[in-house]
Amino acid sequence: MLQEYLPGGPGQDWFFHGYCDTAGRCQPAFTGVKDRSYPAYAGLTSLGHAVPNTELRNQLTGLLGTLGFRGIVDLDLRFDLRDGQYKLLDFNPRLGAQFRLFEDTAGLDVARAAYLDLTGQPMAERAMVAGRRFLVENYDPLGAAGYWRAGQLPLTSWAASLRRVDELAWFARDDLRPFGLMCLRMGWRAVSRPWTRGSSAQPRAAGGPRYSGGRRRVPVAAHEYRPDGRFLHVGEKA
Repeated sequence: MLQEYLPGGPGQDWFFHGYCDTAGRCQPAFTGVKDRSYPAYAGLTSLGHAVPNTELRNQLTGLLGTLGFRGIVDLDLRFDLRDGQYKLLDFNPRLGAQFRLFEDTAGLDVARAAYLDLTGQPMAERAMVAGRRFLVENYDPLGAAGYWRAGQLPLTSWAASLRRVDELAWFARDDLRPFGLMCLRMGWRAVSRPWTRGSSAQPRAAGGPRYSGGRRRVPVAAHEYRPDGRFLHVGEKA
């Protein structure tokens, strides 16, 4: 296994959401760009938008076909400017947190596609809706602070990015309870965190040393998929 750091930048972090039916056909298949994450540069999507990418979609549907995969899948990738290849960072055989970012022109997402397939109902192949934007209300301000401290996100640009959001992670006018519970939970975390930091107890693994602080590196597998079915690279993201 080889490991390397994959340099990133704006527009280089991508994700793919799809559903592979019982016949092995991957439909629908969606691609999008992770604009911001929490923690910044290395975490979950806090702001993203849907971008059709035929090259990436064909590569990944080919990979899923080679694997014989069935069901819902959520993949994270990084485009490597050094060789023009997409490197697979994360393979999640499940519903992704930002799945509602993606719809086809009939409003079909991967969850609805799974229901139709498993209940024997037909699905027509339709184009994805481009440009939809997804925001996680509680994490994006925290993630944006990291980009701001790095000098890459002025406050005016962050505020402007919030005006064109189609799908929110928590808020819905017809059901405010999840949003309210999220606000309570985040409020409790904000109040209790100073007490946690002041505690003398430090987390540690069983039998291992106490964590003494400082930056931690989070290894993430990044495989380069070739048309012949080989995986050539494994990368690491700080």
